[in-house]
Amino acid sequence: LVLPVRPPADHDGRLREFDAPEVAPGPAHKPLRPLPFKRSMELDLASNEMVYTLQSGGGEFDGHALAHLPDIETDLGYTFTKRHRIADDDPQSAKTEISQTVRLRREDWDIRVESHVQVQSAGDHLELKATINAYEDGRLITRHWDVAIPRKLF
Repeated sequence: LVLPVRPPADHDGRLREFDAPEVAPGPAHKPLRPLPFKRSMELDLASNEMVYTLQSGGGEFDGHALAHLPDIETDLGYTFTKRHRIADDDPQSAKTEISQTVRLRREDWDIRVESHVQVQSAGDHLELKATINAYEDGRLITRHWDVAIPRKLF
């Protein structure tokens, strides 16, 4: 990105500062439970594999961050796990997994969406596997992807 630049002028020092940026107000919400958060880094000395994990909560509303949105009378819950791993001496061992759950409920309905994505190196391509499970009123809808993505090797 190249932006035009005005040459310096003698009166630059007398210019007023910019005002604070203007933003729209965020949605009104009432936090009901904070997001429990854990970060860990593990090294398996036997396999020489490094695992970096970010995790918040887990399991239904009990482990979710939870907020109430009064404008639409809805409770919102969210949790995730992100795990990245690689062996110190093998870049082809790289693997990333992300799992998330979002749940919305109000008096007359309750929905939950769970997603899991895994990407790993596999020689001349990356393997992407993903699953989404959506639950509404006891019904389950599932979608699954299993895709090989060619890599541009130098």
